[in-house]
Amino acid sequence: MPRIEADDLASHRELVWGRILDAFGAEMDLHGFAELTLAGVAARAGLGRSSLYTYTRDKTDLMMRYVDRSVERYLTRMREELAALPGAAERLA
Repeated sequence: MPRIEADDLASHRELVWGRILDAFGAEMDLHGFAELTLAGVAARAGLGRSSLYTYTRDKTDLMMRYVDRSVERYLTRMREELAALPGAAERLA
């Protein structure tokens, strides 16, 4: 039975997803999408290949999730930077 790495199952799955997506990004950098294998992603994430299939169907699914996470991180960073800028009223004062 796999070891739970967090206080609850939802937190554990979130941690594992983070490792999977980080591993996917590293494997993309090394091999590109065409040569990337789920076995390589699983090994880099510290999972067995069969365990990886409980999280994703295929590498296209992983690519979509990786892009979603990347866009969300970018938007979060942009929102924070925009919130720190002075508003129009402050600039006119």
